[in-house]
Amino acid sequence: MKKAILATKVGMTQIFNDEGVLVPVTVLQAGPCVVTQVKTVENDGYSAVQVGFGDIREKLVNKPKKGHFAKAGVTAKRFLKEFRLEDAESYTLGQESPLIDRILLVTGETEIDYVQSEIVEKYHFDKVCAVAAGGHERYASVWNGLKALEKSLREEEKDGFVFIHDGVRPFINEEILRRAFDAVEAYHACVVGMPSKDTVKIADADGFVSETPARSRVWNVQTPQVFDFRLAYEAYAALEQSGRSDVTDDAMIVEAFTDTKVKLVEGSYENIKLTTPEDRKIAETFLHNQI
Repeated sequence: MKKAILATKVGMTQIFNDEGVLVPVTVLQAGPCVVTQVKTVENDGYSAVQVGFGDIREKLVNKPKKGHFAKAGVTAKRFLKEFRLEDAESYTLGQESPLIDRILLVTGETEIDYVQSEIVEKYHFDKVCAVAAGGHERYASVWNGLKALEKSLREEEKDGFVFIHDGVRPFINEEILRRAFDAVEAYHACVVGMPSKDTVKIADADGFVSETPARSRVWNVQTPQVFDFRLAYEAYAALEQSGRSDVTDDAMIVEAFTDTKVKLVEGSYENIKLTTPEDRKIAETFLHNQI
């Protein structure tokens, strides 16, 4: 797989080569770079990737470029450069988020080898550190992932944050990650979501309306759900000890087994969960608008 990178000049210095000769050299800061566009023969007539480098304040970016960066799910970049590569399709938009150090995937036990070879290795997802076996329910899969991650972390790394994200929400972007990161730094626990557009009814056991909460206070929760790593790990350990299984998301576990309040963070109405054929049609519309 060919690589493309942009760099900026830091300065000049001198070094001695193997023959003892003093040689002037240019010092460069290379990256971090991020893929901002992938062009294919099918859609564009040729194969190429566009790489962005160097952050720039959003107010200095014109409207078309703001839309371009938003579709790629990255923050605004000062420099853009296109590289023609035969394997452009193997690159992924926004793959190089500086907020994410490593990725641990959780999948069905029988699918581990396939995910490793046909997804991680085939598409060069370099940040994936491991693939772990899932459990019988979502919470069990997350707990397996946390235990696998805990074993791979140095003690000081356990003071960091964990982003728990559902693979069925493919429209995550850098702006959402940044808002979640800022919130978890401030509050130790946060969940991404959006204010509900619909009126919500609470039903009783017989299917009759028992309560209508104020819509202004109702949020539809999404992922990622982000926590201090130690906080999430201890909450899940307490859940296992309790024997409870009536939990539907990570925030609910932190709410139930710790004293930490969970902050709600704005996600996106496009950050949908793909679970039905109708969801796929909506996703195809989003993808079409990104071309």
